[in-house]
Amino acid sequence: MNENIDEITVLSRKLINILLVSNPVGTSLGVLLGIVLHGIFGLFHPFLRQFEILNILGLKVWHFIAFGVFSANIKKYLNRNKIDDSVTKALELIDKQRSEEKISEWEARRMRERIITNVITKVVIDLNPQNSHIEPSTQQTQPSNQNSSSG
Repeated sequence: MNENIDEITVLSRKLINILLVSNPVGTSLGVLLGIVLHGIFGLFHPFLRQFEILNILGLKVWHFIAFGVFSANIKKYLNRNKIDDSVTKALELIDKQRSEEKISEWEARRMRERIITNVITKVVIDLNPQNSHIEPSTQQTQPSNQNSSSG
């Protein structure tokens, strides 16, 4: 029995650490929300005693914290694979201009690379603010087989 509790404690600690790294503000607010909800339910304890069907009084502070952390992180979890609309629109515009032959394949490729580089740089800066000095590469060189020849 004691080993199961130890395993659950280790697992829950790992999960909370992961959540704190991936969404520190949401997880912290979730913990705070859980503690506040526990206090509110404790305040209304005499009134809630009338509803024996729900057995709300059997809930411990950990239940409320788990609910708060879950509530604060569910939106981020559901949107984890969503691409920013501005990036999607920019890529669609490049494809449209390429299909209308307003830009060359080389220009389209360079524009896509620049967008991808900027997105990756933003993600790196968001994950590690110490790297805010990183600048996306703006160097552009045209391939030798694409050079225009005068004739």
